[in-house]
Amino acid sequence: MDVDVISVARREGTTTLRLSLNNHQYDLSDPAIAARSSLAGTAPASWKILSSGSGGHHAEVEAVFEGEKTGDLLLRITDTLTLTIPDL
Repeated sequence: MDVDVISVARREGTTTLRLSLNNHQYDLSDPAIAARSSLAGTAPASWKILSSGSGGHHAEVEAVFEGEKTGDLLLRITDTLTLTIPDL
């Protein structure tokens, strides 16, 4: 599983992340991933799949969080797989 943080923007009371997610096992376009993920303990206000290919195994995502957040990004791909990106 590969996760690349393409960009982080904090402005006007929100934090916007652009992420590239790649793997060969899980459907990364599954909307449940957004519901299970958080930045600094806050769930995303919006989670938009910008592109998805190969059965959801490759996705580019825009996640928007309320507030100008810093902290750990938790991507809970499944109930048993959570990826942590520290100190965003």
